[in-house]
Amino acid sequence: MNRGVWGMTVGRRSLLGCALGAAGVALIGVTKGKSNTEPFRTPTAARAVGARYLAHYPGERQAGLLREALFANGLPTDPAALRRHIAALCRRDFAAGETVVVDGWILARSEARACALVSLGAYPA
Repeated sequence: MNRGVWGMTVGRRSLLGCALGAAGVALIGVTKGKSNTEPFRTPTAARAVGARYLAHYPGERQAGLLREALFANGLPTDPAALRRHIAALCRRDFAAGETVVVDGWILARSEARACALVSLGAYPA
């Protein structure tokens, strides 16, 4: 646990949970002529996208499966590394054609999975 600027205790789970939410907000997607980050302007929007993804892919409604898909080589150690990791996965997914359509948005499967983790409230520990 680390003491924050205002004396608040911040644990790794909280820090990474916020970072994963922020990653969902900042992810790059291909859209229907809209801003690339429009579906992820807030953590609430990322949770909504994740919930809709899970409705289409109910077999992925398992936090462990999602964590393994996103963090098979280990969990990044800080929020910036987490954002870079998710962005790299998204670039890889787009290059490989690993995309999903959620409410008309074309998303990298990894960004949809990151949003699904946010939706499940299952942040990396």
